[in-house]
Amino acid sequence: MRIAATAASLLLLVAPRAFCSVMVNGPPTKSSRNVVVTTLFEGKPRKGVKVEIYRCRKQMEANPSFTLITGEDGTVAPPALSPGEYCIVAFADLNLVADLELRVSSHFKEKTSSFSMELVASRFPTWEQRLAAAEQMPVKDRLQNFSGVVRDPTGAAIPGVAIEIIRKGTQGKERVAQLKSDRDGRFSTELAEGWYIAVFLAQGFGTQLLPFEISKTQGDGDLRVRLEIGASTQ
Repeated sequence: MRIAATAASLLLLVAPRAFCSVMVNGPPTKSSRNVVVTTLFEGKPRKGVKVEIYRCRKQMEANPSFTLITGEDGTVAPPALSPGEYCIVAFADLNLVADLELRVSSHFKEKTSSFSMELVASRFPTWEQRLAAAEQMPVKDRLQNFSGVVRDPTGAAIPGVAIEIIRKGTQGKERVAQLKSDRDGRFSTELAEGWYIAVFLAQGFGTQLLPFEISKTQGDGDLRVRLEIGASTQ
């Protein structure tokens, strides 16, 4: 069964994006609807930084309201924001990140609110780093068919786990299947012989990347996957 999860939504779960719930302490900063953000690294404006702006309610939305790239002066200026709470997340190369949480009000007196975001090294590995590590892991599981069950540390089945299968050796560029575990935690899909990496994603659990091989002659039985409790960004 195919799911709505795209490569972008997988990155949201695996890569260090949900920083507003992780790094920001205290209440959101008050802001007018017109916002200018400057990204800095070691105190200097940083060009070419991706800045994503999300609506924040109980949790961040899956897709950003705006995605912008900083110019020569390190700044971005999104269109006027509607009143509400926003998470602003910035990403640069070398695994540099920054975040900011705003509460936008139509009654705030300043016409334009300016903010700076200092980029720092992320404490989470990037999606590319996690995938590269999985590419180097030895293949321990050889299966005739891709099937199995996902459980939590207590042994209880986890329903609705999003599973994406990537062909090993393609650096994540070739995605061959997407599926979900059923209400009993079980999953299965047909795959040709070859080497793959399975990505298991579930809210409230740590994301797991598992290399495996499909072999119609040497494969064993079902996979037994156990997800640890924790944020999916870890």
